[in-house]
Amino acid sequence: MLLDRSYVDLKNQVIKAERKLLNALGFVVHVNHPHKLIYAYLHALGATGNHELMQKAWSYMNDGLRTDIFLRYRPETIACACIHLAARTIAEPLPLPREPFPWFEAFDASDRDVHTISVLLLQVYARIRAPNWTRLNDTLNKLRIGLSNTFAKAQQAESIASKEVERAKAILEKRRREIASKAAEMERQNGARSKTREGSGKEKEVQRDREKENDHHNAKQTSSSASRSHSKSPIEPKKFRSSIICYHHRAESTERDRPSKHNHHHSRHQRDERRRAREERRAEKDRRHRTRSRDGRRKVVEKDRVNNQREREKDVYLALGKRRRSSESPSPVKVRR
Repeated sequence: MLLDRSYVDLKNQVIKAERKLLNALGFVVHVNHPHKLIYAYLHALGATGNHELMQKAWSYMNDGLRTDIFLRYRPETIACACIHLAARTIAEPLPLPREPFPWFEAFDASDRDVHTISVLLLQVYARIRAPNWTRLNDTLNKLRIGLSNTFAKAQQAESIASKEVERAKAILEKRRREIASKAAEMERQNGARSKTREGSGKEKEVQRDREKENDHHNAKQTSSSASRSHSKSPIEPKKFRSSIICYHHRAESTERDRPSKHNHHHSRHQRDERRRAREERRAEKDRRHRTRSRDGRRKVVEKDRVNNQREREKDVYLALGKRRRSSESPSPVKVRR
């Protein structure tokens, strides 16, 4: 690679300026390098012919410039340490004299210093590459962005889940209110139905009582008219000499003597009421008849037949002016002396 002369001159000027600046600040800028010492010590040991050993020791000395050994130890000790380490690490290790004392002590170098310098030089090769701070920062930024995105997604998912929970709670509350309102409405409807049933039952009872009173009144009127017709006939009823008959209906003779002007209209109204009640009962029986079984329907039909027969007999007796055998009016009591 060809370098420009101007570049080389500029580099030398920068180095000289740096040395002057360090010297002005009080730093040691002159260091004695052990280049000549390495050659002299190998010549004393008789190993100048081993070029691999000389080259290895020279390389260790150059790599030592990356450390601070030139500021801590003398050049003689550094040269001995480089030769000692190179003799042990070449392809064919070279044994150096150790008797009667190690060879480097002849050059005023201690065993401890040589060992320490050798360890420092080996640590230079054990160093890892300088970290790339730009790449590390980019990686850290990516990790931070990923963590922030993950945290944001987690927060978003949590907010969505909380919204879903709130919506579910609102739906449940709405359904609960609807169920409560429906239950209250059903209770009101049931109460109204029960009231209407009670009212209809009371009305039916009142209507039955009225029908009974009307039937009893008609029976009394017909019996009074029949007694009057018998009294007008030329045939007199048979009298008993030694017995007195006390009838309970004598106390009601005053009512029989009363004139019955509205008897005709009253009896027709009663017939209409009875017919209406009969139709209602028949409709009720038909409705019950649809929901019962065969035996139940048979019993209902038989009961309806008996009730209809009794109604017809009742109408016939009322028309003839006679009293039924099963009438509710008390029978006359005969008292003998």
